[in-house]
Amino acid sequence: MIRERLIISGNISEGGIRYFVQMKSSTLSLSGYVKRGLEGDIIVEAQGEKENIDKLKEKLKIGNGFFKVSEIKAEKIDIVSGEKFFAIK
Repeated sequence: MIRERLIISGNISEGGIRYFVQMKSSTLSLSGYVKRGLEGDIIVEAQGEKENIDKLKEKLKIGNGFFKVSEIKAEKIDIVSGEKFFAIK
């Protein structure tokens, strides 16, 4: 199990990207959260199996037709023990 912080940028001001991240993360059995950053980017902290976090990143690159991700910066961070759900903040 790992935890990654993702900083997502692109044409993401509309299109339900936070809801999209929450739904995809939940179906991939990831915990963590998604929130809008101060500069209009999206910040995700996702915890789970590495392969599932990689799948989330791929789904973000594909998008839903309403937003367009141009860049995802990822860094490994410390695991949060006891976390069970994926939230929108």
